[in-house]
Amino acid sequence: MMDADITDAALLRSVDPSDLATYLRSHGWEAEDVPGGGLWSLNSETASAQLLVPGSSAMRGYVGFVRDALHTLTDVEGRTQLEILDQVRAVSKDIQYIRTVPSTESGTIPLSDGVHAFDSGSSKLTGQG
Repeated sequence: MMDADITDAALLRSVDPSDLATYLRSHGWEAEDVPGGGLWSLNSETASAQLLVPGSSAMRGYVGFVRDALHTLTDVEGRTQLEILDQVRAVSKDIQYIRTVPSTESGTIPLSDGVHAFDSGSSKLTGQG
């Protein structure tokens, strides 16, 4: 596998830490809160690795953390840094938010209202509503 080593500081700085965390979570990594961010661990049958993801892109050395994450992910996944970076930067584009205002306690919704909200949201996403 031929891989370009991404070193452009502006490009690396443009990676949102929450997008990187979402990418890791969706690929089986688990987080432990540590001062300044999260310590992400992967323990699978095929690989074991750890990454430190700062909580903010303003943290000193952020570019180095992202570069290290790309190197680690390349080793673990066997894909290029460019492929991984492209997916990390696009990970939040696939998330849909549906806001409901039920008459119940915040964070809860009656089951029938939840089913209706899901059905309504699904039909809008598929163009059926």
